[in-house]
Amino acid sequence: MPNENDSNSPADSANEHSGTQSEILPKAIEHSAIGAQRNNDTKDEQSTAKEMRREFRWFEWTSVFINGALAVIGVIALCIYHGQLTVMSGQLTEMQEARKQAKVDNAGAITAQQRIAQDSLTKSQENVDKSSRSAEKTFRDDQRAWVGVQGTSPSEGFTETLPWKITIIFFNSGKTPARNVKFSSIYKTSPVPLPGPLPEDLKQLVFQPVPSIAPQGNRREVIGGTAMGQALSSAQIEGQQTISSEYTAIKNRQLILYYFGVLRYDDISGQTRETQYCIYLANPDTKEAGICSAFNDMN
Repeated sequence: MPNENDSNSPADSANEHSGTQSEILPKAIEHSAIGAQRNNDTKDEQSTAKEMRREFRWFEWTSVFINGALAVIGVIALCIYHGQLTVMSGQLTEMQEARKQAKVDNAGAITAQQRIAQDSLTKSQENVDKSSRSAEKTFRDDQRAWVGVQGTSPSEGFTETLPWKITIIFFNSGKTPARNVKFSSIYKTSPVPLPGPLPEDLKQLVFQPVPSIAPQGNRREVIGGTAMGQALSSAQIEGQQTISSEYTAIKNRQLILYYFGVLRYDDISGQTRETQYCIYLANPDTKEAGICSAFNDMN
């Protein structure tokens, strides 16, 4: 006996199949849409990845370019810095050399100024000393004794028995006395005129002490004889005898008779001074005296 359920089975199967197909189709469509969506997503992702790769590549190239530019700029800056450093080093060296030269110049200038100042001080001191010595000398010269030959008195004698006798007058024109006075005299005959005594003649002078000569005072010394009250020395006696023996030659102008000597004295400062004199018998007939051209000085 047929089953009621069996008679309804094909229909049910068809219905079930129809229902299954109706369920599968939307799913297939859904799966297709999903797949398409996935493909689109994949493409989008790939496009995004490519875009990102391009952006990264551009960023990398940009970074490389920037880094390269920075490196170049750094090199340029380093070169500029090196150049500036070289210039600064040169300037520093020049400044150091200039400072050294300035020190040398300053030292030289200071030394020169010191030398000039020292020279000026030395010259100033020398001028002061010179002025002081000059003033002192002027004062001493103004105050000292000045003894010179004032003249001669009329001569006497000159005969066959008497020598030519003449008196020399010394005068002190200074303001102080002439002290420690000493007098010397000697004679000489010569066939030719002489300007004055020779050095060897002066070595024969013998000095005798005589009285001091007061300021504005005079002293008379007799030559060829002796003053009243004075005794003749042996040399004077011998000289007179010699002159007497040469009287004829002197009288006939074959010989010239010379008297010369030195008067020495000390001035107020103790310095020894000398007054020279030299005379000769210019005219044997008149017994006139003459002055020699030399050896008539005083100091």
